[in-house]
Amino acid sequence: MKSIQIEIDEKNFNLLWRSLHDRENELLANLSQEQKGSDEAALIANELVYLRLYKSEFEKKGQNAHFSKGAFSLADSFIDLTKL
Repeated sequence: MKSIQIEIDEKNFNLLWRSLHDRENELLANLSQEQKGSDEAALIANELVYLRLYKSEFEKKGQNAHFSKGAFSLADSFIDLTKL
C-alpha cells in the first residue's frame, strides 16, 4: 500500500475534520434513500465504514498532537482559530 505523510496545523485539521463529517452525513443521507440490500446501498455502507475508520484514526492523531477543542469543532458559527 502506498502512503503519504503530511504535517497539518490545527486550522487545516479543522477544515479536514469538518469535511469528513460532511461526507459522513452525505453518505448517511444517500444510504437512507437507497433500497435496503441493493448493490448501491452496500457500496455506500462500505464507504461509510472506511470513512469512519479513517475519521477515528484522524481524531486520535489530532488528540495526540494536543490540538485544542476548536480544532474538533463542527459549529457553523465563526471559530476564532487565529491563536492556534
